[in-house]
Order: sequence, then structure tokens, then C-alpha cells
Amino acid sequence: MADDQEIRRIRDKARRLGLPVGGDEPLLLDCPECGETAFQFRPDDLEFVCGNCAERAGGLAHLASLAEGTRAPAAATGEALRPDAGRTSDALVSAPPRRDAQAGRVDQGERPRPPGDAVAGAQRPAFGEALIISLLSLVFLGAGLLAAAMSGFANFQAFGAMVEDPLQSRVWAWTGIIASLCSFGGFTFVYWHWSHGRRREGLRAVLFAFAGAATSLVGTQMYMTNTERARLAGAEAAAARSQVISQQIEDWRRQLSAIPPNVRSVEGLEAYIAEVERVGRTHQKPYRDARNELGLARRRADLESRIAEARSELMQLGAQTAARPPRPAMLSWFFASMLEIFSSQGTSIGFVALMILAGRRRTGPDRAAGPPA
Repeated sequence: MADDQEIRRIRDKARRLGLPVGGDEPLLLDCPECGETAFQFRPDDLEFVCGNCAERAGGLAHLASLAEGTRAPAAATGEALRPDAGRTSDALVSAPPRRDAQAGRVDQGERPRPPGDAVAGAQRPAFGEALIISLLSLVFLGAGLLAAAMSGFANFQAFGAMVEDPLQSRVWAWTGIIASLCSFGGFTFVYWHWSHGRRREGLRAVLFAFAGAATSLVGTQMYMTNTERARLAGAEAAAARSQVISQQIEDWRRQLSAIPPNVRSVEGLEAYIAEVERVGRTHQKPYRDARNELGLARRRADLESRIAEARSELMQLGAQTAARPPRPAMLSWFFASMLEIFSSQGTSIGFVALMILAGRRRTGPDRAAGPPA
């Protein structure tokens, strides 16, 4: 409880400022915390108390801060704040002092901040929070850009396959890339316009983004459908090729069965013939029989090699023609929709989060304050 000397000193300072400390009508100022005109001076308690948020300020300290502020005619602002403004000729022009709980100081030169996102943006986040949100934003941004690249590739292939002319095919293919860019970038513009109050431009960005998203969605679904059709066509072609190879193997087996089983190997016959030619007995009948037998041995080796290659190819074709049910059309639409959502919304979430963090750092408490009075 303050002594009588302190009470007199506070009352004298209040009177010099033109504050009605002795009147019956209460003095109401804008609260430095909640901004409501409910910061009431109580002469009995010698302190200011907010009737809205219960913020308190010591009488002498608060009056000292008011005494250091800029003064101007009461017609500008003071009459709107004090019911007995007609008794005085001056009033406080500067905004009510804002108490800094961390630094323990009263800030006189701060300008009033706009409500909404600007107030939230002026609050500097903690380092850990900013770090975690930054990392998650980069993850979302990377995943969204990867999905956008996949969607752009699918659009490029799908739109390019619609026409036969190479030049026109290339032009249509690049329209798919443009659609993907409009899809994942448009939603970031939606947030940017709406956060700055440009509703009409925001609606235009919404239409632009959804147009790109729809085009990209159709292109991705077309690519998946074309890929499925190519797989089914390849499986049918492999099945037909397997039948032809099976018939060839049966024919080669019949030819192989016509060769006598006692025919010697190619290597043995070639060695025998070379030895006979070395000693000069090529005029004898065994030499001529060996030459004929060598032809049959080479024919048998060729048939065996063809059959082995055909069997290997038949096994590969069997893997291609393995029974796999066709993919439902709804499944293609589902995956195309999910890829489009990852592309458009993932990049938008990452970009917007980084924009908010950058805005908070730029408009922190030290930079949000206006010039000194």
C-alpha cells in the first residue's frame, strides 16, 4: 500500500496530464494488451485495470510512460477516449503503451497493428517450432514437386500420344507440362491473394488452379489407361508368339529324331578328318563316310541349339503372359486423383508455410514497431 506522499505525487502527475483522478467519471483508455477501450484508472488502487482481459499496470509507472508520449489537441483522439475530455485541452495522441513481458519495458513508439493475419505474423515463433515447421514444409514441398514431376511426365506421354504428327505431338505433350505447372502453383496464388484481401483475384486463381488440376488429372488417367492397354496388348502378342515357337520346337524335334543316334560329335569327326587328310588317305571310303557323318552331326548341333534358344524365349514369354487380372478403371482414377492432390496441395502447403515463416521473421516484434515518437 502506497504512503500519502506517493499518493500525492501520483495525483499531481495525473493532474498535469489532464487525467480526472479526482472526478466521479472513470477514465477509459485502449488496453495495451487486448486493444479494447476498457483500461480504467482506479484512483483508490493507484493502478490501471482492464475490464476485458484483467491486464494491470502500476499507476506511477504508467503515468510516467504517458508523460513521455506526444501530446496533441483533444479533438483528435482524446475526446473519443475520455468522457470528461471537455475539461482539458490536451490528450494523448500516441497509441497506448505496450508492455513487453520478456524485456520488462514499456514501448511508446509502436504503431497499432492490423487485426487478423498481420497480428499473427508479427509474433516471432520459437526457434524449435520454426525449425520443425521448416523441415516439414521442405518435406511437403519436395513430395509435392516429385508428384508434380510424375504428373507432368504422365501428361507429356498421354497428350503426345493423341496425334500422329511428330510436331503436333510435341506441342500437345508440352501442354501437359503446362497443366501440371498451373495445378501445383495456382493454389499458392490462392492463399497469397486471399491473405492480402484480394478476394476477386483469389477466385480467379481458384478457377485457374482447378482448371490445371482437372487437365492434369485427365492426362494422368489417360497415361495409366494407355499403359494398361499396352500391357494387355503385349500379353496377347506374347501368347500368340508362344504358340508359334511351340510349333517350331515340335518341328525341330521331328527333324532331330530323323538323325541316327550313333552319329559322332562334331569335334570328334573334325579331328578324325584332319588326321586322315594329314596322312593322305582321303581317297578311302572311311574318309568319305566321315565327311557325310560330319554333315549330320552339324545338323543335329544346329537343331539342338535352336531348340534351346526357343525354350529360353518361350520361358520369357510365359512370364509376360502370366495371368494378371486387368486393372479396374476406378483404380486408375483413384491413383490419378491422389497424385494430383499430392502435387497441387503438397506444394501449396510447403510454399505457404515457408511464406508464413518468412513473413513472421520479417515482421517480428522489433521490426513491427513504428518509428519513435
